[in-house]
Amino acid sequence: MPQQYGALLATVFEYDMLTLPAYMTQGRPESTRYASERLPQVEVNGENFYVWHDVRLGSDVPALVLALRRGEPFDHAVEEVVRSLYYKVGANHFLPSTNHEEIVDFMGRLERQLLGGNAETGV
Repeated sequence: MPQQYGALLATVFEYDMLTLPAYMTQGRPESTRYASERLPQVEVNGENFYVWHDVRLGSDVPALVLALRRGEPFDHAVEEVVRSLYYKVGANHFLPSTNHEEIVDFMGRLERQLLGGNAETGV
């Protein structure tokens, strides 16, 4: 991989980690870097979500992915952004089980994904 893309790839992996469901394992200390069930809750369209405000991201990863899939320029997506991430409440009912098909509903999402954008691409 060309060296100039190393930081961008690291940002994509970090975004993947940041959007893991908000969940705390019993007996483990709360993470200060990733979402937990201690985040404030809000109601959106009749559903409860944990919300993590002011998350610094090295790039707008969903916009980057969309541009790459479309074969479009992606320069607009590689600047640092500050966003809020929303995590559907209730991941604790799925993570300890073997029923992982529905866990994607609990992944962190950007506000624009939650309020009407495309859930896959974020735009």
